Amino acid sequence: MSSPHHDPRPDSADSGNSDPAAPVSGRPGNAAEPSIAPEQTTVAAAAAGQSITIESNPIAVPKTKRNKTMRDMALSMGLLVVVVLLFVGINGGFTFSPGTPTDTGPVPSADATGQFAKAPRLLPFTPIVPQGIPDDWHPNSAAQTDPDTAPAGTPLTVRAGWLIPDGKFIGLIASNAEPTALLGSEFGAVGADVGTVDVDGVTWTVGTGVRSEPAWFRTAGDVTYLITGSAEDSAFRTLAAAVRG
Repeated sequence: MSSPHHDPRPDSADSGNSDPAAPVSGRPGNAAEPSIAPEQTTVAAAAAGQSITIESNPIAVPKTKRNKTMRDMALSMGLLVVVVLLFVGINGGFTFSPGTPTDTGPVPSADATGQFAKAPRLLPFTPIVPQGIPDDWHPNSAAQTDPDTAPAGTPLTVRAGWLIPDGKFIGLIASNAEPTALLGSEFGAVGADVGTVDVDGVTWTVGTGVRSEPAWFRTAGDVTYLITGSAEDSAFRTLAAAVRG
């Protein structure tokens, strides 16, 4: 009894393509149509003489989370800079001046002569109170040493300063210390005397202060007076006359 002969060729129903001339798609039959038009590549099948079309979907590369984060940070920093500049500008934090820099802020005021008048309340000496200070001199500083808190050996002083019309500064200091001790405390070193000057019969010794500014000093009784600053010689003479006593 002969066994039935089995044909190894698949039935046409199982071949998946009953029409040999029909194209074979590389895409599953139920796959959804992509939003991006597929690229098509035609390959010639030499053996079967068929044209096979292979469809491939290009991958759209989205912006990464890193790029988005960096962009957000840049926008945030830019906004912060704008806010800071607006805040500083509104509060007068900066100005533009094409010329030389100027200080347009309010100039401090002080009771210069009053500071000298009340000095004996705390200090062990009585300084001459300046008299006849020009009205256009602006007193902008006044202070005195506190004997209870001053380091040992520090000269006790009372001082005042004025801004004069030409924009320069001149200051007066009175102390019960010897001239050498006072000059060393104020300037850090005692320079050589460069001469003397007479103002209304009173002799002042001329030395050098900080930034090579002149320093006039004299002793009257137990008090040493020191005049220094960036002002001109005429202003020094005016202040010297104010404390001639």
